Amino acid sequence: LNDITELISTSFDLSSMTAPKLTWKAAYAKKTAGGNDLLIVYSSIDCGATWQILTTKSATTLSSAPATDVAFTPSSIAQWKDHTFTFNATLAA
Repeated sequence: LNDITELISTSFDLSSMTAPKLTWKAAYAKKTAGGNDLLIVYSSIDCGATWQILTTKSATTLSSAPATDVAFTPSSIAQWKDHTFTFNATLAA
């Protein structure tokens, strides 16, 4: 359906951290047919004037449950998957 969902956070100063990480949990089941969902994480070091892609996760990478053609609701804690992105020094400055 070409839906786009955005989550925009407040600014964070990572300059004093040695190896800052972004961690999150997600429960996701890709569609049996079609479905090319992507999770793209962007970052800006100039207050949003420009953006760069930090990481991209495909539907296959995000999947934590069997594929389905119905709306997915996690049925157990085991269907939540941990994800981590470690910032490089340039992005943390």
